[in-house]
Amino acid sequence: MRNFTPKEFSSVSLAFAIDIAAGMPLKDVALKHQVSLTTVSNELTRIYRLLGVRSNVGLAHWALHHKLLKNNFESLPEL
Repeated sequence: MRNFTPKEFSSVSLAFAIDIAAGMPLKDVALKHQVSLTTVSNELTRIYRLLGVRSNVGLAHWALHHKLLKNNFESLPEL
């Protein structure tokens, strides 16, 4: 994973990245931001390339690392 910070992304790219990292389907991201599914898909490919990740899991890891998503696992009880 490359060391890109959220400040290095446009507001639209960052919004797409956060929504996708949170698990929102691409179709829903497109509807939410009133753009085509192709636009979201192309932007996601660009984001993956910039971050050096290959999947939504890598994107989610980056978003968690930069505190863009809430880590719900911190409140789980120890087993």
